[in-house]
Amino acid sequence: MRLQLVIAFLLGIIAALLGVLVFGQPAAQPVWAQTAAGAGGLFGVTANTDPGSTNMIWLIDTRTEDPKLSIYEMRESRLNLVAVRNIKYDQMYDQYPGQPNAQRPSVDQVRKEVMQRR
Repeated sequence: MRLQLVIAFLLGIIAALLGVLVFGQPAAQPVWAQTAAGAGGLFGVTANTDPGSTNMIWLIDTRTEDPKLSIYEMRESRLNLVAVRNIKYDQMYDQYPGQPNAQRPSVDQVRKEVMQRR
C-alpha cells in the first residue's frame, strides 16, 4: 500500500511538471531591437529598454530636406516625447568625434586600407 502511494505521488509530480512544460508560458526574454519598418521616408524602430516598464520608439523622418530623429518613451500607459533632433548635418560627418583616436579603426585608416587592396 505504501509503495502505491509513493508511485502515485511521483506520478502526480511528473504530471504536474509535464503540464507546466506543455501549457506553461516561458518567461519573457528581453528583446532590444524588436522591429524596424519604413514607408515613404518615415522609419520606426522599437525597443524594450527596461523589461516590463519602458518601451522606446525611434522615428526617423527623411521626407523633407531636414530629416529628423524623434524619440518617444512608453511608460505606464503614457506616451512621452523624449527628444527631437534635426539630423541633416549629423549625417555629413565622416567620423564623430573627429579626433583620430576616437574610433578604432578611424574612417581614414579604413579608407586607406581599402584603397590599398584595390
